[in-house]
Amino acid sequence: MRIFKILFFSVLSLFANQDSLYIKSIDSLTIIKNFDKILKNDSNLFISYQLSSFNLQDKEVVYVKKKHNKTVDTILVYDESIINMKITNRILNPYLHSHIGDQYYQIGDEIVKKYYFITEIPKYNFGIIGSGKLGAMFSLNPKFNSLFTSLVGINNENGLKINGEINMHSENFLKNAEIFDIYWKKT
Repeated sequence: MRIFKILFFSVLSLFANQDSLYIKSIDSLTIIKNFDKILKNDSNLFISYQLSSFNLQDKEVVYVKKKHNKTVDTILVYDESIINMKITNRILNPYLHSHIGDQYYQIGDEIVKKYYFITEIPKYNFGIIGSGKLGAMFSLNPKFNSLFTSLVGINNENGLKINGEINMHSENFLKNAEIFDIYWKKT
């Protein structure tokens, strides 16, 4: 029973220490080098390390990793979008209420599935705006297609007769991401 307790607490401490950083030095340059190595592998903007303990005798420093959930306060659009700002805001609105991280990729994927004219996940960059507000600058690259085809014939045998076909397909004509179709056919 005693061995089980020792084994249990050893495993428990191993799992509990996954978010702790132990540095076997109190030299500031060594500590900075350790953080540089960590930041090269994990460039997450919303993780910080807080000093947990400092032991001069053992020359050991312990930092605790803390995750911060951040949401964007302001959304800016980088491109001179060919879509009305009201529509652009509606498209990008889900980003405002979501925590930054993997969820942002999922939102972008949903936008591509929902809007036929957005074929790539929106690109974004984060930055501090004004008094500590977090902003995201987005780049949308909508792809609209418009076409006009016609074949018209005029017959002047028994009076003037026009026959043929006209097909017009217009997307984003009014800059509201709408589709407008006209089809005429006479035989």
